[in-house]
Formats: sequence, structure tokens, C-alpha cells
Amino acid sequence: MQPIAEWGAKKFGNERIAAATATPIIQKALITMMVMGNTCGFGEPDKGGHFSNGATKFREAEDNLNSSTTTPPTWEADAAVEYGARNEEHAKRAARMAEIDDSVKEVLENEATQIDVARKMLDRCQTTLGLSIIPVLITRAIPPHGPALATLMEFAAVAATLPLAIDRYLDLIENSARNATLIRRAGAGYDQIASASHI
Repeated sequence: MQPIAEWGAKKFGNERIAAATATPIIQKALITMMVMGNTCGFGEPDKGGHFSNGATKFREAEDNLNSSTTTPPTWEADAAVEYGARNEEHAKRAARMAEIDDSVKEVLENEATQIDVARKMLDRCQTTLGLSIIPVLITRAIPPHGPALATLMEFAAVAATLPLAIDRYLDLIENSARNATLIRRAGAGYDQIASASHI
């Protein structure tokens, strides 16, 4: 059974878990942290750069529209007034879109930082726990009380790392829920602008 567990751990790219097959208590904690780490995603988190670019473009559009809200003095009648009024509406809409894009960018940037902090904490905890494997194995080989002492060492190593990892992970979950609420509000803002638009 142990070789199968080791093969499975290596197959999924986690050498720490493969090394921990002889220390089952540590291995279970490492697997728990690995699962938490995997749910944090892989690669560089999106920091909202596209939304920042979008906000810039909307502000440019707002500036262009504001500069053309005043109709030339040769323009007269209702059409000229309507032209200026519509440009003003579009400028306000562009400004609102820029605000919403900025808010989404801020949420994504904060979330990227939160993910990075969680990943680093999980990695540190896994590394620290992994470093305790060799001392546990050495202690286990010392008669007559080595095996019992090694088991206590495993529990102590897990107690010193797993709660920290769980706390940071729960913080990330709480932050993710808050971020999702802010994104939903931004989506409602986009919908509101779209529904108020008239061609």
C-alpha cells in the first residue's frame, strides 16, 4: 500500500507527500494543505489590468464627449440642444463605467494579494512540516521508546503548522466571499448603465 501511495503522490507532483508515507500523521496534514493550496489556483492571479485599461479608455471617451458638448454658435434649434444633451449623457455614462471598472480592478488586485499571501503561508507550513519527517524517522529507530516519541513528534509538528494553514485558508474564503459580493455589485452597476442607455 505504501508504494502505491508514494507513486500517487509523485504522480501528482508533490514530493513532500511522497516523502511522508512513512509518517502517516504528517502525510495526512500535508495532503490537507495540498488540497487547500490547489483550491488557491495556479499561476499568476489576475490583478485586473484589463479593467484598469478599460477605465482609462472610458475616461478618454468622457473627456472627448465633454469637449464636444458645447455646440458651435452657428448651430441652432432643438437638434443642436439635443446634441449637447446627449453628449452630456454619454459623458456621464462613460464616467460611471470608468468608476465601475476601477472598482473591479481594485477587487481583483486585492484578491490577487490575498491569494498570494495564502499560497505563501500554505507553502511555508508544508515546508516546515516536511522538514520534521527526518527527525521523526530517526527518533522512531531509537529503542525502546522511539516509536512512541516519534508519534508525539508527528502530532506536535502537525499542531504547529496545520492550524496556521487553516486560519489563513479560512481568511481567504472569507475574503473571497466579500470580493464576490463586490463583483456582483459591479455587475449590477454595468446592468443599470446598459438598461438606462438609449440609442
